Amino acid sequence: MFQNNLPNFPTYDGLWQVGLDTSSRPNPASHLYQDIATTIGDSYTISFALHPNVSRFSSGGFSLALGLNNQLLGSWSPFDFTATFPNSGELAYQSLSRTFTAVDATTRVSFFWSSAWVLDNAALTQVASAPPAPSPVPSPVPVPEPSAMLMLASGFMVMFAARSRRRKS
Repeated sequence: MFQNNLPNFPTYDGLWQVGLDTSSRPNPASHLYQDIATTIGDSYTISFALHPNVSRFSSGGFSLALGLNNQLLGSWSPFDFTATFPNSGELAYQSLSRTFTAVDATTRVSFFWSSAWVLDNAALTQVASAPPAPSPVPSPVPVPEPSAMLMLASGFMVMFAARSRRRKS
C-alpha cells in the first residue's frame, strides 16, 4: 500500500490505496480475492477506483470476476483510461462499478491483473433484496353442505323411528 504523498501514486480518495505491480515478474498475472457472505437472490454492486500505473506499465489488463469459476464481470486495459492532464503520461483514475445477483451464500470477488495498476476505494454494497417467497395458500377445509346435513339428520330420524317401533312390538 502507498500513501498519497508518494510521487506518481496519487490516491483517488483518502490516504491509502493498493499498488498492484507484477511488471517485473516472469509470469505477470496475479489476483486478489475476498469471500463475502451474500444472500441468494439479492443484488450487490462492486465499486472501485482504478488506474494503470504508467511509470511501471508494460502491457496487460485488469479484470473483475465472481465465484470459484471466475465469471467475468468486466475487464479493462490502459486504452480505457484518459490522461490526467493534456500532454501528461499519467492516466486518470476511473470510478468503476458492476452489479450482480448472488447465487450462493458466499460469493468470491476476484480482481485479476497483469503489469501495474493502482486500486482504491473498493466497496461492496447490497442494492436490492430478493422479493419474499409467497406465503403458501392454506388447503381448503371441507365445509359440509346444508343438503348433506339435512340427509344425515333425516337418516338419524329414520333410524330412531325404526328402533322405537321395534321396542313397541
